Amino acid sequence: MKLERRDTPADGGPPPEDKKEKRGREESALKYATILFIAALTLIALSYLVQRRANETMSDMSAQHGEFSIQAMKNIEDLQNRNITLDQELKDANAEITELKRASEETEKAAAEAETERASLESEIERLQGDLQGQSKELEALTLLAKFLDEEDAEKRAEILDELKTVADALTGEAAAIYGKYITEGTGEQ
Repeated sequence: MKLERRDTPADGGPPPEDKKEKRGREESALKYATILFIAALTLIALSYLVQRRANETMSDMSAQHGEFSIQAMKNIEDLQNRNITLDQELKDANAEITELKRASEETEKAAAEAETERASLESEIERLQGDLQGQSKELEALTLLAKFLDEEDAEKRAEILDELKTVADALTGEAAAIYGKYITEGTGEQ
């Protein structure tokens, strides 16, 4: 047996209530599709705006990054140039220090040589002063001896002889022999 649908008309077409229902479903589906279509368009538009904003942000960031990179490269170049300048200044300062050390060593050497020369000259001066004093004493002794020999008065000769005794050690050679002769005689007479 064949079951028939009760809600279907005998001619096989959809019942009239079904047509309304079908039409309501179609309208609902159409509304649903329209809503989905609008939502899809809204999402596409929103996606486009977000993508556009992201591209603008990336473009801005790229521009900023480019500017930052350019500035960083300029700073690096400036630092490298400054480093080169400082290296050169350091080399110049080291060369100047070396030159000053060499000049200082030369000055110290010249000062040591000058000190040696000064000491030598002082020694020579002392020697010459000693010689001069010896010669002065000898001259005084010779003068007294000559005065003694020229004096005829015995009393004055004795005074000169006493004075001569104080400087007699300066007499040398023939003058010492003459002095010795008169001292050994004791009289001081010729």
